Amino acid sequence: MNKQAFTFLTLFTLVVLLGVYYVTLPADSITIEPDQLITSIEENVIEQYNELKQQKNEETMNQNEQVISNSTTTSEEKLEVLQENTVLQGIVLFEQNVESILKENGYEECFVEKNNEILRVVLPESEKSHETAVKVIGLIDLICDEDVLIEVSFE
Repeated sequence: MNKQAFTFLTLFTLVVLLGVYYVTLPADSITIEPDQLITSIEENVIEQYNELKQQKNEETMNQNEQVISNSTTTSEEKLEVLQENTVLQGIVLFEQNVESILKENGYEECFVEKNNEILRVVLPESEKSHETAVKVIGLIDLICDEDVLIEVSFE
């Protein structure tokens, strides 16, 4: 018997033995309720959105700080970056205000992001209803002075 055939038979036997082993394992060793799994996924999606938004804002601020601290940067470029930081801080403050108002009105889990003229609000799938979307848009309209398109989604 040559070396290739011997290697093939050895590996094939190993695969068969492992397959038999996994098939004979008891199935009731771990039980997960489907509702628990879905709830944890919903919470993680909104938490992940918030973490990604925070990371993006921190990266932008760090890049702007590097530009400001760079000795070769002109004063005009520094002024532009400072204005950009001021705009970013205003957007973050606005998003925090919207989040706090939503939380005060019973929407504990929420994600708010403003991009240009669109305000994106994400709520958990368990809150999904037409009435909820209308109520959220109404709450945001009360505090929003500028023309913003409000997009409410449920994930």
